[in-house]
This record gives sequence, C-alpha cells and structure tokens, in this order.
Amino acid sequence: MSKAEIEKTEIKLKELQEEIITIKSYLRGLKFTTNSRDKKKYSTKTPFTLREGTELARVKIILEQAQDGLHVNDIVARLNGGVPDRNKKMALASTLNSYCHQERIFKKVGRNIFTVITPILHL
Repeated sequence: MSKAEIEKTEIKLKELQEEIITIKSYLRGLKFTTNSRDKKKYSTKTPFTLREGTELARVKIILEQAQDGLHVNDIVARLNGGVPDRNKKMALASTLNSYCHQERIFKKVGRNIFTVITPILHL
C-alpha cells in the first residue's frame, strides 16, 4: 500500500466515524421523543382539584366565569385588577401549559388561550 492510499483510507475512516456520531445522535433523539410520547398519560377519570385560595384556583374561577377561552394577558389582568405583569404572565402561561399537557383542569384552545375542561357526564 502506498502512502497516498493510506491517507485516503484514513480520511475515509474519519468521515465514517463522523457519520456514526451523527447517526447515534439522531437515534438518541428518536428514542427521547418516543419515550416522552409513550409516557403514561395522566388519568382524567380521577378527580383533580386545586387548593382553595391559590392563584390557579382563582384562574379556574375566572375561566369558568368567562365561559370561553381567555388569553393569558386577560387572565393576568383580571388577577391583578387590570395591571399587566410580564413575569406573572410568563409563569402563569408555563403553569397552564403544564396542566394542559397533563390533560387536567385546563385546556389550550389557541395560542396562549386557555379554558377549563368541562367534564363529560356519562348517563
């Protein structure tokens, strides 16, 4: 084997090693998304209540009174008596999104628009 062939083979080997690293990374990502999708969903059959007096309990009351979805800005304004609060808005949106992903109490009906899940009565 000549020196040129050895260098060519080493270059090919490095390219293959980089491709292996890329494929392993892609595979890890696929496994992660599959695992997160396959996680056991929270059961909506068991009742889930909020502690009275908490801010989320107040949000639930506000949304029930609205009888329609409200944007997170409107929810914060109603909580603060009309005063907007950026930090509270971001924290509340994050918390509400968490409850939406768990399919408990709140439901997302639009971009940053939330409503209360209405229980289905089985007769």
